[in-house]
Amino acid sequence: ENIEEDFRDGLKLMLLLEVISGERLPKPERGKMRVHKINNVNKALDFIASKGVKLVSIGAEEIVDGNAKMTLGMIWTIILRFAIQDISVEETSAKEGLLLWCQRKTAPYKNVNVQNFHIRFEMHTRFDL
Repeated sequence: ENIEEDFRDGLKLMLLLEVISGERLPKPERGKMRVHKINNVNKALDFIASKGVKLVSIGAEEIVDGNAKMTLGMIWTIILRFAIQDISVEETSAKEGLLLWCQRKTAPYKNVNVQNFHIRFEMHTRFDL
């Protein structure tokens, strides 16, 4: 329901990575203490790094603390690596293809003009895609 909250203990993050990658991650720690949460997030971040993905300035502490910017940055990186990396439309990259898709899907909406992925999604507009 809330990305910042849902990934704080690392459990759902590890599950997401297992589902999206088709691989098993190390067994998560089930404790409720901060150290257990940090260890779980670190396991997920180590897995991401093992796939050759650079996570610039994203640390376990930021995710555990519910830092929205870092959490969303990490999710975007995961999406790019595991979900759309192999997508291509003719000669476009996966990122360009996703941008084109977003532009087409949001075209019917007034005041929505997706030009890049550097904007914040705070419009609270419901899209029936």
